[in-house]
Amino acid sequence: MRGHVVPAVVLGVPLVAMLATQWLPFVNGPHVWFGLPSMFVWTAVWSTLVTPALALVERRRERR
Repeated sequence: MRGHVVPAVVLGVPLVAMLATQWLPFVNGPHVWFGLPSMFVWTAVWSTLVTPALALVERRRERR
């Protein structure tokens, strides 16, 4: 059972972060981060972090 928990957590964190975007007040507002709307930066960062998360899950799967 433990073997399935780690991939679920690794892939669940970016998923929850992206789905919660609209309810997070520090993201969903008239804020600017790095000269861009905060929601755009938030989504771009979490979208970029999905790739290493998927690579980690794939490596763990190949070891078995």
